[in-house]
Amino acid sequence: MTAVTISARQESRWRCGVEHTPAAVSYEAGHWTDDQLAQLRADPLLVVVDGAGAAAAVDAAVAAEASAIPTTPTVQAALETALKALGRATPEEVRAFAAEAAEIEGVRAALHGESAPDNLIEAAIAVLVLGKDPASWIASGAPHVTALEKALGVDITADQRDQAWESFLANDGKGLTGG
Repeated sequence: MTAVTISARQESRWRCGVEHTPAAVSYEAGHWTDDQLAQLRADPLLVVVDGAGAAAAVDAAVAAEASAIPTTPTVQAALETALKALGRATPEEVRAFAAEAAEIEGVRAALHGESAPDNLIEAAIAVLVLGKDPASWIASGAPHVTALEKALGVDITADQRDQAWESFLANDGKGLTGG
């Protein structure tokens, strides 16, 4: 067991029962078990540096990563970061984001296939949840197909909506928002 300094690559990351933030925190040797250190080092959203007092090195590593594109190592982490920011946005900003995202070549290509992939429908549901526009929802609590079609830029069926809505509810939105 060694002394380590740990920092998160995002605003908040829970691992091994501790909330890690971008501020580097040094832990004495013996604070973490070998299994916990392995979990911490394996987490792509954490920066773990061996040695006591390595906070400056971790802060520098996190700062360097913050200026790099992409700033997150996975699509899931990038989506979580974007959705967290959208959670603080106004409904107009959320709609503008959705419109811009639909213009990104890879997204547009996926959207203009035979049908929208389930994960994109689920992401559109998350955007509607964050937008909090009452006109986007039907009496049962599910999103309107037309609201999703507008967000996606393609036609979808009620069955596709229902399947994505069930998946979203099963995850409580956690798969998309990290909540």
